[in-house]
Amino acid sequence: MHSKPSLARLPAPAEMMRAIRAERARRAATLERERIGKDAERIWARCQSLAGFVREAWHVIEPSIPYVHGWHIDAICAHLTLHRENLAAAGRMRVRLEDITERVDAIRDDLTSTT
Repeated sequence: MHSKPSLARLPAPAEMMRAIRAERARRAATLERERIGKDAERIWARCQSLAGFVREAWHVIEPSIPYVHGWHIDAICAHLTLHRENLAAAGRMRVRLEDITERVDAIRDDLTSTT
């Protein structure tokens, strides 16, 4: 014979709704993490080139403007990639990174100095 649950032991409807909403949010977050994990390998493969990175990052940089890929994107990315490789081959890339490091250190010193 089944015993009926006591109404005194049931949570209030507002508490039940909060628990249901929290569980739905938890499940949605879990599904989103799984979807992102599945997309991560595809995105990583596409980001191996600058053009692929531009395609993947466009919605973050310009969310209101749809991305339209064309030869001009490929040409700009090829030019920038070649320029970067030439600077690195000439040893000028390291100098530029050192300049940036010095500037960051100077800014940090200015921000942390107590005068």
